[in-house]
Amino acid sequence: ARFSLKGDLIPPHSEIPTHIGLHHHGEEPERAGYSLQELFHLSRSQFIQQRALSLQVLGRIVQKANQGDYMSTLKGSVVGLLLDAGLLFLLRFSIDDTAGNVIAAAIRALHSLL
Repeated sequence: ARFSLKGDLIPPHSEIPTHIGLHHHGEEPERAGYSLQELFHLSRSQFIQQRALSLQVLGRIVQKANQGDYMSTLKGSVVGLLLDAGLLFLLRFSIDDTAGNVIAAAIRALHSLL
């Protein structure tokens, strides 16, 4: 599954123009959006903006999953998958970041889990 920066699920064969900003140099650069694995990877980037953005997107995904937005399209629990992948550890680690916007994004993502 791939997600937009707003946390929306992107259908596998979507034709999204590259100028929208959802294409990148990850595992599948031809596909728009970010996988959960790519978002976890970006959360450990050297670049503050990438860390903050990835945490913001993860928080939005949790929020949408809790609202049931993915129930009709994804099998299983997205939140359960994120927790099993270490989301709590990632958020706790991010709260110790030196950048205020990363800390704020981590706290908002943690709040979305409650």
